[in-house]
Amino acid sequence: MKTIIGTLGDKDYILTCSLDVAHKKYDKMTEKKAFSSFEEGIIALKSRAIDICIVPAAYPKIANFITDLQLNIKEVFLENIPNLVLVGTDKVEPTNIKTLFLHPATESIMPKFLEDKSIKKVFVSSNSEACRKLRANPINSIAITNELSASHYGLYFYDTLREKMKMPFIAFSL
Repeated sequence: MKTIIGTLGDKDYILTCSLDVAHKKYDKMTEKKAFSSFEEGIIALKSRAIDICIVPAAYPKIANFITDLQLNIKEVFLENIPNLVLVGTDKVEPTNIKTLFLHPATESIMPKFLEDKSIKKVFVSSNSEACRKLRANPINSIAITNELSASHYGLYFYDTLREKMKMPFIAFSL
């Protein structure tokens, strides 16, 4: 019987850091299942639809999972994640940025110039969603995402914010 590993991801492509790590860390003898949020993955774990749910330590709400008495920490490990990048839809970075799309886990790497209060921060559920939102709202908008998602959505790279970063992950089980 195959072990089923769940995490945040897109069903058709490996675009999130977490799903990329799941594929790198766990062998081909496991099945990987993508969820639209880490919370959905944990619900699937609790209902025994999956065997393990992996969550990056940078996820701002991870304490909710760590302190959940129904969950066990099966493993903590380090794995390289795809480069985190600042992207947009134009070849040249816009000078009048009005909107920034980002996952809450990437907020701490936001460049100082983006802390400007006049720039609207739109928090999304994944790096790939940041790219989709940027594509749907391209005027004076940029996103922080990973290079997998940015390349998949044909976005232009303005800056590499974190390169070859090792991220701690926690594998939760019952």
